[in-house]
Amino acid sequence: MALHQSVVSIDQYNTVKNSFPGTAEVTDVSVNLSLEIASAILDERGAVSDGRVNIEQPSKVRVAWLLSGTGMNLVCGLWCVQVHFESMGSGDEFTLEGDPMIPNEPCQTGAFIIEIPITHLTIAHCGSPYKMTTSIQFITLCNSPAPIVGFKEFKTVNFYKSTDAIPPAVPTRSTLFQAATKVLPHTHEENDR
Repeated sequence: MALHQSVVSIDQYNTVKNSFPGTAEVTDVSVNLSLEIASAILDERGAVSDGRVNIEQPSKVRVAWLLSGTGMNLVCGLWCVQVHFESMGSGDEFTLEGDPMIPNEPCQTGAFIIEIPITHLTIAHCGSPYKMTTSIQFITLCNSPAPIVGFKEFKTVNFYKSTDAIPPAVPTRSTLFQAATKVLPHTHEENDR
């Protein structure tokens, strides 16, 4: 005898279920899942940024996350990882994405690391501060967002160009003093005349 199986609609299931004598037994299943996220900005040497990033040198956001819990091996789908940049001034707001989608395969560790290069920045002369947020969204195999999502906010980060850090001919304290003394009277005697 051959085994027959098929995917059916909810209405078809209910029709078959209601044709059986007695009542259906329902098992309440709870799934324990936890999503932990860590992220940091790294410079070209791999050192963690101190909140200032020179855009003339390669930098990236490293994102690490861990899915854990008793239901971890039940979760099949894809991870969507994004870093959102919100300008604190006149700069553009934009989002950088990791690889289009990162597969989550059951029976693995549940730990992931991705690096996203920082690009697309327009910087003001004195630097541009941005608020940054990493978001991780789980997408089911049915291509819909699952209720597994997490966020990691950064402190405000200042992006700058080293060539613009000190503009040419910046007045020093002594040049400002010299300019002020040319305009102001030199001695009290001159004021008394």
